[in-house]
Amino acid sequence: MAIVGNYNNCGSRSAFYVIDNERGFKDFESKEDAEYAHYVQSKLATYNLAPRVLSDIGKIRLRDSLELSGWGYITEIAEMIGCGGNDCCCGECDGDLPFIYKNKIGKLIGKIEKLDMEFMDAHIGNVGYVRRNGKRVLVCIDCGQESVSVWIS
Repeated sequence: MAIVGNYNNCGSRSAFYVIDNERGFKDFESKEDAEYAHYVQSKLATYNLAPRVLSDIGKIRLRDSLELSGWGYITEIAEMIGCGGNDCCCGECDGDLPFIYKNKIGKLIGKIEKLDMEFMDAHIGNVGYVRRNGKRVLVCIDCGQESVSVWIS
């Protein structure tokens, strides 16, 4: 891909590069990890339960470098809750913030379960908001194997 990304943050198994105000690139440890997350996020996005997936699996050029990213894909950027990610910098994420979102995250978990998937690592660092029909919708933003498992029927 001829897209250039600027490093933004890191989850436990992926990195995220901002391309512009609406798009980012999720970078994974392996092609297989990227393919799994791409599949899960694409399926969830069909039901407005994850940000839209905007590309196939590939690599991008890292900003101000000749280096390429790891395997990943372009995704719609979600509005984070608190700091987002796994490391809190604001101090809010350890207080009442998780409690405030407990019921909303619980409803998201239930909707994902109806698709034969389990959102096992559901916390405020792994959810965010996207706009759908002018409304903010809570979605899963970590679709990797460590967070979402697909049930085999």
